[in-house]
Amino acid sequence: AAPGAAAAASATSAASTSAVGVAHGARPVEVYAQRNVRLVVDSHGGTGLDLCWDAEWGILVQGVDPLPGQIGLSAGDYIVAIEGCTLRHRAPQECDSIFSEHLRNGAMLSTVSPLPPGSSTGKGARPFATL
Repeated sequence: AAPGAAAAASATSAASTSAVGVAHGARPVEVYAQRNVRLVVDSHGGTGLDLCWDAEWGILVQGVDPLPGQIGLSAGDYIVAIEGCTLRHRAPQECDSIFSEHLRNGAMLSTVSPLPPGSSTGKGARPFATL
């Protein structure tokens, strides 16, 4: 799990979704769905997420507890920003510091989720630049 407060993150309600393609040389393009979700923090400061630092994406969601309830986040999602502050390509200590600084109920998280080949992002999806 990510150190400090980052290990306690959580989120609700997808606000927007779009698709991102990431090319890796001659390999097929990997497609990700981008969403913005609101962080939920319970009365004890917990968020019910098991998180792990990721060198490329920021923070990987490894698990989501049922309480306080985290609609919009699932195991395998990546948290790439909190309140507009990017977590991508940051050292673990930087991620933890940024996350801790913005950790509060209602904070906006930007996330990406890998999509299976051939799937779509759903109604209202819009493609945007390659990451």
